[in-house]
Amino acid sequence: LIVDDKKEEREKAVGAVHAAGHACIKARELHDALLFLEQYDDAEEVSHLPTMSRDREHIQWDGVITDLHYPGDFEEQALARETGETKELPNGLTIAAACNRLGIPCVICTDVHHHHSAWIKHVAKQLGIPVIDDKGCSEDAWERTVAALLVEIEKKAVTA
Repeated sequence: LIVDDKKEEREKAVGAVHAAGHACIKARELHDALLFLEQYDDAEEVSHLPTMSRDREHIQWDGVITDLHYPGDFEEQALARETGETKELPNGLTIAAACNRLGIPCVICTDVHHHHSAWIKHVAKQLGIPVIDDKGCSEDAWERTVAALLVEIEKKAVTA
């Protein structure tokens, strides 16, 4: 599962995942990503994390790549439209916490300097979730992120 609100970034991420020989599904906001993850809100169902099925009703996650800052739920977006405040919240942390709870490997890819979010590295470390610091939207950020996720998936397989 790839979560990023920017279409261009989602497409780059998809390209990196495909280049590594894997399939993926995309979400552009917190609400959609949580809907996908909550399909498997049962530790027994995700404990073995088999390869993702193409049947949307039976998706099982090998791993998740998430941006840090993107829109949340519909209520949050409506409030932002009403107030004119467009500040994106670090909703990727919610996805990271859900993955941690469900035992799904997760990697956060974000430009921590652009968002003034260096603190996220400390929180993610406590959750055991890698953060790929995409300083200035570097071209290889998604490849590094996919590589980091594959390492996390392998760690999960070894400890299972």
